[in-house]
Amino acid sequence: MPKSAVYFELIHLVNLTTEVSILKNIEQTRIEALEIDADRIVFECPHRACNSGQLVKVDGFICYPKSRIEFSCVGKITQALPQENGPTKVTIHFLQYNKEIWNDFLKEMRSRQTGVDTLFDSMKDDE
Repeated sequence: MPKSAVYFELIHLVNLTTEVSILKNIEQTRIEALEIDADRIVFECPHRACNSGQLVKVDGFICYPKSRIEFSCVGKITQALPQENGPTKVTIHFLQYNKEIWNDFLKEMRSRQTGVDTLFDSMKDDE
């Protein structure tokens, strides 16, 4: 990831019912969120260990260019879509989380996206 990037990195995912770690050997693989929203994340799980309906504890880092902030929440897996010959695409809806920290992260992501959109719009105008 470029040094100027802002992203969410998942480091630990635990099934709250069984208290078993869902992501095994995660130390060897960095998992970044593919999509983020006001109260959910989507990521790819390297194996089929997730099922819709599971209550989970999510631990991760909100990563900024010069800092990392720990972020934990309790959520529910609302979708687990196995990809053919690949990872499972997992959506977690947040139930309990620090909204202030998450909203600051979303604000920064939107700000950066607005800058990218402006750049592309200006490139179109030049054509």
